[in-house]
Amino acid sequence: MAGGLAGALPPWVVPFVAQMLLFTLLVGMAASVDTKALRERFRRCCGVFFGLAFQFFLLPFIGYLTVSILDLKPVYGISLLAVTASPGGAYSNWWCSIFNADLALSIAMTTCSTVASVVMTPVNLYMYMIIKYGKVPSLNFGRLVGSIAVAVAAIFTGLGISLYFPGKRQLANKLGNMAGIFLMVFSAIVSSGGDQPLWDKEPSFYLATILPCLLALTVSFALGWLAPCLSAPEAVAVTVETCYQNTGLALTIALASFDGPERSEAASVPLFYGIVQVAILPLFLFVAWKCGLTYAPADATFAKVICQSWQPLGGPQVAVETASTDGVESETKDDDSRLGDASLAQIASKGEDSMADVESGAFLTVVPTETDQDDDKDRQPLSGARPASGAGAGGPDVDHRPPGSIASDSPHNAPGSLSKTLSRAESAHGLGDAPADAD
Repeated sequence: MAGGLAGALPPWVVPFVAQMLLFTLLVGMAASVDTKALRERFRRCCGVFFGLAFQFFLLPFIGYLTVSILDLKPVYGISLLAVTASPGGAYSNWWCSIFNADLALSIAMTTCSTVASVVMTPVNLYMYMIIKYGKVPSLNFGRLVGSIAVAVAAIFTGLGISLYFPGKRQLANKLGNMAGIFLMVFSAIVSSGGDQPLWDKEPSFYLATILPCLLALTVSFALGWLAPCLSAPEAVAVTVETCYQNTGLALTIALASFDGPERSEAASVPLFYGIVQVAILPLFLFVAWKCGLTYAPADATFAKVICQSWQPLGGPQVAVETASTDGVESETKDDDSRLGDASLAQIASKGEDSMADVESGAFLTVVPTETDQDDDKDRQPLSGARPASGAGAGGPDVDHRPPGSIASDSPHNAPGSLSKTLSRAESAHGLGDAPADAD
């Protein structure tokens, strides 16, 4: 299949080098994730649920609709069904890291989808291939299990490094990024000597290969954006995970399903889909960043965005002290960190001059919950970590900066929370009517 450099090397070299680079990439991405943030994503489970639903139900169904509507011949249709049924591409973590979507959710989804693909990939392939073509797919379960074992081992190795050596997270992130670049270059070299070029196919081939990626991106982002339990960076991460497929696994299935000249035709589908996702997803992530939908500030330079990690720390839930008519009550919010409301009981005791104290942040308090106090010592901020910018962080009342870093004079403080605090203070002094709590 492959000529050039791949043909000149022993047959075991290419898969060995590819697996080593893949292992290094996943270790680096997992090791750069704050384990508190990862536990929080699993605890909330909303993002993981949406991601798995999109990966194993939405995209395979879109692939089947594309094959049926365009009435693709089996050599293309079966290969496309194999692509849309093979989630777990490790590059999804890399892209989320580079453009600062929610990396913790991306790692959580990759872990779950990789394990679930042992069952769900064959189920989707068997179901849709029998419905459309009446043909049972040829699956290399050894290759499938081997890929899963490498991914799972790499992820848990990286998480162990993050847990026990939190000061190495920034270094791990850079190592993972370098492995991703080398893997991309290596893959381009070994796949460039195909027997048939990718640019001499009929129009239906290109349309059928591009449509599933575009439709899945549009639908998954729209549903993720509308979901009240997902922040904007989480919705972006879910979208990337949905669209980015394991084209290496799909290529293996395509090659095993055909013989002779048809093998080259079948292999062209996952190869071209790989080009499509590498072109579309970075563009989507760039637009998401400029629109303030990732953790990186929209006004930061591109070099800073891709060279620094802006991922938030996991942090505890934040207990926000608020006042009620009967006294002070505590409410817990699930975001990584939020601006605390001022205690009106404290403000009332200060007199008129306390308004200046409120504006200076004198009564802003962050109270960790008991479940997170036992491992606060492990929290080590990444260099350059900052909150999501604008409304992309889940609304104007959300400050995604790490707990303990709240400063009322910072431009990243949520203006909605401060205005709500001042309105409550005015009400306590008879200066105005307290608005209804938006929460």
